Amino acid sequence: MIFSMPSKEGTRNSVRTEQPTTPKKRIMVMPKQHMVQKKNQKCMGFFLQCCPDNTYSDAWTCQSVAEMRLIAQKAGVQNFVRKTTHVYSAKENDWGYSCFMTWADVLDESQGYIKEDRVTLEITVKAEAPKNMMSREDFRRSIDQWYNLAEMQLARGQVDLSIEANAQALKFCKDKDKQSQEKLEAQRDRLVNHKLVESIHRIEKGPGDALRPTSLRQALTGAQKSATTSKTAKVIKKERRGTVQLAKRTNPLPLKWVSASMTETTVAYFFFYCSC
Repeated sequence: MIFSMPSKEGTRNSVRTEQPTTPKKRIMVMPKQHMVQKKNQKCMGFFLQCCPDNTYSDAWTCQSVAEMRLIAQKAGVQNFVRKTTHVYSAKENDWGYSCFMTWADVLDESQGYIKEDRVTLEITVKAEAPKNMMSREDFRRSIDQWYNLAEMQLARGQVDLSIEANAQALKFCKDKDKQSQEKLEAQRDRLVNHKLVESIHRIEKGPGDALRPTSLRQALTGAQKSATTSKTAKVIKKERRGTVQLAKRTNPLPLKWVSASMTETTVAYFFFYCSC
């Protein structure tokens, strides 16, 4: 695959390979500052990037050997060649040289690598078959298993375990599939509401363990952990301001004890209950 770039522009460039391989590869070329012989110099960075666009797992790996070339533009000058071997992964999906050649040498026409303000880069890649790839069907099947586990725990009355299973599913999904993300978020909201209702019912039982600060915190831990989105946080703050003002007028419980022993979510719903 061939890639040409304007030698005097300081922009980052990339190009996809034309081979229908999986995962796909891209060349990345850019000016970079790099230490050369204990001096900070401007260099031409040259990297190979491995870009799987059809996997839903972050555990994929792909071992590749690349021969990277700066093509000579002058008779009698050999191509400038460097090789690299790397196991690409989701955490480290590009590999190459921060200083493939100094910028000054690239622009020096006597070196024979630049012509009409352009250079030509070429790379040959030998890659093994990728491992731990996951298709959309397998991904959604895993999401459904987490979803069903949360529903089963809810049916058993284990709300905390249900919320935990949903949280693990959301972490696994992590914006990979919009449909699955929306499905899990709807389940999370439903579980949080169920947890809050359950906690209010505990309070309604009267004095005892249900009214102790420690018991209340433990009862609402799952709901509080689930209320992590910015939208939910804004709603909680708004409710808290309104309910605290109402509580000051009706004084259902000592305000100092409530604010010191409950989370924002708990305060909002607890004051609402007590003031009715």
